[in-house]
Order: sequence, then C-alpha cells, then structure tokens
Amino acid sequence: MKKSTSGTGNPISRVEGPLKVTGMAKYASEFPARNKVYGQGINSTIARGRITAIDVTEALRQPGVIEVITYKNAEKLGTYDEEMPAISTTTPMPVLQTPEVHYYGEYVGLVVAETLEQAQYACRLVKVDYEAEEPNVGFEEARGSAYKPSERSDYSRGDLEAGLAEADEQLDLTYITPIEHHHPMELHAVIATYQDGKIDAYASQQMVENSVETLAKTFQIPESDIRVRAPYVGGGFGSKLNTERHVVLAIMAAKMTGRPVQVTVTRTQMFTNTGLRQRNEQRMRIGAKKDGTLTALGHDTLSHTSTYEQYQEQCGTVSKMLYATPNNRITHRLMPLNLQTPFAMRAPGRLRVVLPWNRPWMSWPGNCNWTPSSYGSRTTPKSTLATVSPSPPVPLWSACASGRRSLVGRTVPCGPVAGGRAIGW
Repeated sequence: MKKSTSGTGNPISRVEGPLKVTGMAKYASEFPARNKVYGQGINSTIARGRITAIDVTEALRQPGVIEVITYKNAEKLGTYDEEMPAISTTTPMPVLQTPEVHYYGEYVGLVVAETLEQAQYACRLVKVDYEAEEPNVGFEEARGSAYKPSERSDYSRGDLEAGLAEADEQLDLTYITPIEHHHPMELHAVIATYQDGKIDAYASQQMVENSVETLAKTFQIPESDIRVRAPYVGGGFGSKLNTERHVVLAIMAAKMTGRPVQVTVTRTQMFTNTGLRQRNEQRMRIGAKKDGTLTALGHDTLSHTSTYEQYQEQCGTVSKMLYATPNNRITHRLMPLNLQTPFAMRAPGRLRVVLPWNRPWMSWPGNCNWTPSSYGSRTTPKSTLATVSPSPPVPLWSACASGRRSLVGRTVPCGPVAGGRAIGW
C-alpha cells in the first residue's frame, strides 16, 4: 500500500524541534546587541483623567539611568485618521502623545537605563500627579452607551419576529462569558535599533509584515526602512498579531539614546498592555416546529471596547450561515469603557459562540418530536445563506453524522430528564 504523504495521522518531525527542546532557539529578548540598554514602562495608577505634573528628577539622578520619556519629550508620532478607529494588525500605535489617561495601567512613561534592574527601580521614583475622573468600567452601568460599530455589524433576512410567532416552541437564552487575558510562556519583548534613519527590531510578533506596516505608519517612514525579525514566537494566542506599544516605546528610546533598547513586558503588564478578550453577552432567540425545523434564529451580542479605539468580536458571523432558517437577525453592539482595547484571542468570533451555538439544543422541551442526534438533517443549509453568490453546503452536520456512526453502541439514548430537557447526542 502506498504510504500517505498527508500530514494527517502521520508523525512529522518539526525542523525547529531540536533547537526548541535543547534551548538553542533564540526568542526576541535573547539576541545579542552591542551596547544594549533596557527600557521599563511606567503605568498609570488611575483609570481615567489627565496628568497634571511629572517629576523625573530623582529618577534621572540614579546610577545607570539614561533617559525618562514622557508625553513632554516623546517624539511626535503618526496617529489615526478618524476618532475611535477600528483597529487591525496594521493600525498605527501612537503612545505618550498627550497627558490624557484612558485606563488603569496605560503607559505614561518609559525609563531607559544600563540594566533592567536600574530601569525598574527608577520607574518607582517618577512622580506623576493626576486630575482623576470617575471611570466608566461597569458593564451594566454602560448599557445606555451601546452603539452600532459599523454597517457590517448587523445582518438580517426574513422577519425574525414573524418567524418566532409561527414556531411551536421558542427559546430565549442569554450567555455571558468573562474577560480573558493572554498569557503565553514568552513575554512580549523587543530589541530595537535605530540607525541612519532605519529601524531594525527583534520582536515577538506573529505577523512581521503587518508589524512593518504599523511601524511605518507610526514613525512615518517608508516600509523599506524597517526590518522586523521573529524567528520564533513562544506563544501568542492572538496577542502578538498586532504591534503593541512597548515596541513603539523601544524604537522611540533607541532613536533618542542612539543605542539598542530592549523592552520586555512584565507578567503584570500582560494584564494591562497586551490586549484581552472582552466580556461578551450573547442573547439567542430560536423558534422551531415540533419536528425540529427552525423558523427563526436571532443572535445579539453586547460587548465593550476602549474609549479611544474600536474592536468588535464578530460573535454572530457563523450564526448567519450555520443553520437553515428563513428568518435570521444578527446584531453587534459595543460600549466604550475605560479599559484597554480588546483584540483577537484564540479563534476570535468563533470560540466564544461555542456555548450559544450548542447549549440551546439541549434546552428544548421534552415534547418536541426530535432528538439532537437527528437534528442536523433538518437544519443543514443548502448554501452559506449569508453570502450573495452560490456556495457549497456547510459540511458541519455531515461530519457530525459521520462521527455519530463511529460511536454506534456507545451513545446515550436520547430521552427527557429532570426539567424536561433532552440528553444524548
């Protein structure tokens, strides 16, 4: 029999495997750079307001301290073309441009010193005075500020309310998932050099070409003058897709000092300066006939973004096409909060909807004349209905059927249990 060349089911050696398991693979903070110095970010201690005074005198007196960068002496950077821009992996990342504070932990300065320890100690000596304001951080309290991010945020076909009205059974369920933070083994790090008007950076980035575009927009120089290198990434989970502001700070410091600068985000700063997966509230409204035929499906997502940038996790995208129903309505709404800007984390717009997609089918009243194991044949769309042009059938339920056949004799018979719910897929 001819041996399959497919990677599926076959043991494949990773070419970089020996380097990683023997500690020979170099990550962003491990590359040599002659005359390198270290930067440490200073974080705000209020969640909303403005800086009224900064005293760096004591920090600059410390041995080894070279520079303290704040909004007062920071380089002027390229910024957004609009208010509340929708961020992406190529959005400019301005930092230390104004005295405004948008959230707790936002960078308000950077200390540059000969050693990491000197930089960390000097950070504690920088005195920052604030005029604090009451922050907007409560999800419930902010509901009135929810807005529609863009025209693409909503989708509709048919009449949802009419479809619900003709259903024999209805479900109206709300699912809440909390904020989650990225914590890969490798901390976000960069070693940046600026020489002869050109940037060279070793950085823990998942998309180096996009990082080059971001830095070109931020420092307003040609992309051909920027090189970003990331031979290995020690985990990212989406947090290293875009270029976070520690990279910009390191390059800014390298320009000011004329020396290579390393900035490594601390484990604590991973909670405040590298993005997060936002809290989502998803309401599912589903109507069905007793034989399991769907008459309506509504999926409404309420989430939050920062007060200066916009990121929307498209939780309802697959609900446009996964189930065959003539009446479908998808909405997304965002609330500006004094938190850092959320961003992609592990299958954005997909992973967070696993619960709302699957849990409702366990909740139908026991008098419905169908079982979850036979449900797919009645709800498989003939095409991805959210698109305009014809497309192939969604293969999800045929895959489920195939898996079910392989488990014959091991499945739990479907039947009503306490509370009238059906069990057994």
